[in-house]
Amino acid sequence: EGYYRQMIAFMRGFLGAGLKDNTNIYKSVLTGILRVARESIFSDMNNLGVYTLIQQEFGDKFGVTEREIEQIVTYFHIKDKYEEIKLWYNGYIFGDTVVYNPWSIVNFVSSIDKVPRAYWANTSSNRIIKDLIANSPEIVRSEFQDLLQDIPITKSLDENIVFDELTQNDVNIYSFLLFSGYLKAFDKKDYDEETYYKLLIPNREVKQIFRHIIIKWIKASYEDRRLQMLLKALLENDIETFEEILSEFVLETLSYFDTQKRDVERVYQAFILGLLVNLSSTHTIQSNKESGYGRYDVSIIPKDPTKRAVIMELKKIRLNETKDTALTNALKQIEDKKYETEILKKGITNISKLAVVFDGKRVWVKEG
Repeated sequence: EGYYRQMIAFMRGFLGAGLKDNTNIYKSVLTGILRVARESIFSDMNNLGVYTLIQQEFGDKFGVTEREIEQIVTYFHIKDKYEEIKLWYNGYIFGDTVVYNPWSIVNFVSSIDKVPRAYWANTSSNRIIKDLIANSPEIVRSEFQDLLQDIPITKSLDENIVFDELTQNDVNIYSFLLFSGYLKAFDKKDYDEETYYKLLIPNREVKQIFRHIIIKWIKASYEDRRLQMLLKALLENDIETFEEILSEFVLETLSYFDTQKRDVERVYQAFILGLLVNLSSTHTIQSNKESGYGRYDVSIIPKDPTKRAVIMELKKIRLNETKDTALTNALKQIEDKKYETEILKKGITNISKLAVVFDGKRVWVKEG
């Protein structure tokens, strides 16, 4: 709200006065999300030990461990709920220790019906997360589609990020999401003096939070009824209606993105993927996946193999190129690269192949 620097100055004096040369305190423990070293909150102090959740120390001290969960389900006579509890609230990793969300566990065992719910979602507005996703680089919004499909992404992390630099790059964004409990990090690897981790959404509770945030973000940009019409037209192969509504959305909404960048096709791709999040309960949405002799831009694969699958190739009209030529080239690429190969292996034979061509805020769609 514009008081960041004033708050830092206040905390510096407040904590310094309370913790330095205070003969009534033997030892102090501060817990939080971001480490405070770079903000110089403790500039007048020394002998601080700072431990983050990707370090080994105290990994079992900030959540409910697997062993404690076994004791809990035994005590409350709900051993039959163990797998559900694991699916919904497990997955956080502190160092090498897997822990459960204590707030959610307490609420679950206290409930009468013992039905898993996203209890953590009600503890805050998640406004920061909404703002991060909405204002993040297009690559982040694209990668979130993988995360929602339980496909890990590999990133370096920064333990020293500060609050007012969160949106500077994807490393800061993912580091904040990790330290605030929205992601888990595992499979640590060192490459060229840089440490990388695989990142995933830890459990069903957090995935539900993310899905609601993304869907609300999409719905806030344009009318939900038209969005549902667009998705219905796509699944029913009504290409004319799909093109018409998609054109409206691009015209009304794409001003939020920079369509003048060199990698503008990634902007359009992130935009399309944002729309398709609404199909994730019945379809698997994938992007940039290998199939045949290349990587398709977007695929929509039904979980019911009797339903229709869709392959999309997205193209920006190049210099001295017409929309008809661009549409033809996009469809030819789908055929030449045999992008349908992996979908056919799943036993799905009803496949629509669509070319989606953009020119600024104009869009055309053609079926192959």
